[in-house]
Amino acid sequence: MESIEKIKAHYDFTTVDAANLKQLKPLIEKYKDEFPKEFYNYIKHFEDASNFLKNEEVIKKHQDSLKEWFMNLFSGEYSTQYIRDIERIGLAHVKIELPAHYVNAAMHFVRQFCLSILEKEFCADINECRYFTKSIDKIIDINLDIMTSSF
Repeated sequence: MESIEKIKAHYDFTTVDAANLKQLKPLIEKYKDEFPKEFYNYIKHFEDASNFLKNEEVIKKHQDSLKEWFMNLFSGEYSTQYIRDIERIGLAHVKIELPAHYVNAAMHFVRQFCLSILEKEFCADINECRYFTKSIDKIIDINLDIMTSSF
């Protein structure tokens, strides 16, 4: 995997983007418990979902991990350790033979979930919303890139 600095440069992810995401964290935190529930409402319609989420123990562990990962999107800290954590997520998906398509579709949900929060609670005008959306798009794309590089 490339260095975090190279990856950030490829996505034009700047210190301003990191600051934007960190600024959004208190707002996003209000939705951290809702996020895994809504995520599961989305993925339960995937035809093979039950093959990967087999019991309540697995589901609970996955939901806790999802919540932690979701909040880390808005940490403002994106270091080499951050890449390693995302790589580990990608490798876990490879280990269970999850089709890459499901990861891509799930990230689509994450993007839409974040944008709905912005639209509901934060953006006083469309330009402000677009400004913060660009930073969210970049960090989600970076995560998707790192995760799918494991496949």
